[in-house]
Amino acid sequence: DGMIKIEFDKGHVNISGGKIKSRYQTSKTEEYVQMESKVESDERFDVSFGDFKRELQSVFHAVNDKTLKQSLRGVLLEAKDSVLNIVGSDGYRVAWSTLSYGGVFKVIIPKITAKVLATLDTAEKIYFSWDNKNIKFKIGGYEIYSRVMDGDYIDYSKVFKSYENAVDIDKSTLIESVNRALIADIMSARSPIICHFEGRTLTISLSQMLSEYEEKIKLKENVHVDETIALNGRFLFEALRSFGEENILFHYKSPKMPVIIESGSRKECILPVLVPEK
Repeated sequence: DGMIKIEFDKGHVNISGGKIKSRYQTSKTEEYVQMESKVESDERFDVSFGDFKRELQSVFHAVNDKTLKQSLRGVLLEAKDSVLNIVGSDGYRVAWSTLSYGGVFKVIIPKITAKVLATLDTAEKIYFSWDNKNIKFKIGGYEIYSRVMDGDYIDYSKVFKSYENAVDIDKSTLIESVNRALIADIMSARSPIICHFEGRTLTISLSQMLSEYEEKIKLKENVHVDETIALNGRFLFEALRSFGEENILFHYKSPKMPVIIESGSRKECILPVLVPEK
């Protein structure tokens, strides 16, 4: 408790209070983000920050900040056709969430910016304004500025194909089964999880040198086509955990085609693991 004294001195800031004194080097103000020219007034369109935060967090798991393609290290925000699309992808999976929004813009923000936004807790609205290099988020008394990332993003809408085979599955039941299969991966070999659809049953299995796991899940109705698909277990688990709804639709076509999971305002596309035929 007590007074804190802050002094600026030739490129440094001195902070002292009681028995504690500290000194830090400062940066040049011109190195910080400055908006050049606003394309859109930040008072024109808005969305609920709570809704935006929820949908933003739902795509985090699909963003890998170590991937080779620079633009995939961030989160895409694309507003068009009265919808704000929020997209994350590492090249092997695509997480796509949507909100109603009236503006039009397209930027890629760094993952760290998205994570900072997710730390805020407020019932306020969020407004966007941007130029060619930067974007500003205005939420209540907060204003957060960020650089936008260069490069082209994948055409995410094209990876979500329309399949005839769609299975309605209870999310909690499936995620618990997948989690138990991952626990059985005692060699941490990241063996693929096998999803076998047949009749009214989904069989989840994992097989490796030292352990095997198999569990049968009763479906609500018979599947249209029996099929076996191998998936990265961690990718499947993270995708399922990102959905807020209890029921999901699991779309599939063949062992070589991506699977699509959707519910409410969210979709996820996951590439299969190609397993050699025995």
